[in-house]
Amino acid sequence: MKNNLILIAACSKNRVIGNKGSIHWDFKTDRNFYKSICTNKTVIMGRNTFEEINRPLPYCKIIVLSKTLKTAPFGCILCKTLDEAILLCSEDAIIAGGENLYKQTISFAKKIYLTIIDKQIEGDRYFPLFDEKEFTSIEKTSIENGITLHFIEYTRKN
Repeated sequence: MKNNLILIAACSKNRVIGNKGSIHWDFKTDRNFYKSICTNKTVIMGRNTFEEINRPLPYCKIIVLSKTLKTAPFGCILCKTLDEAILLCSEDAIIAGGENLYKQTISFAKKIYLTIIDKQIEGDRYFPLFDEKEFTSIEKTSIENGITLHFIEYTRKN
């Protein structure tokens, strides 16, 4: 697998990324952060993640991974495997969820953009643990609606 993978996610401080097919938050600063990273890039996501946003994003090319869909969602590219999707990426591939896709790719990621919402949230989908000592990190914080958001950029050491 190519080592040009970038992961992007938002999770609660207990690592929840979703619950029963939905996300339990919506922060404008996080949406703007996501857009700043993904604009003019190729974003790979699983079918469930795509169904959560339920539309193509006008600022990036979206590849949806699914073994069950017969046709590509409007405005997207459909791939059956991660390897097939990565072959379509001429530059960095941004992995945008869900849980299984993060688990498959986190050990290969050269960079991880992680927004941590400083709140415990119940859920059934989690961002995987990883060895933070393998990365250098830069963190910025923001407060929205009384909740602190930690925007962390992890870059893999050599």
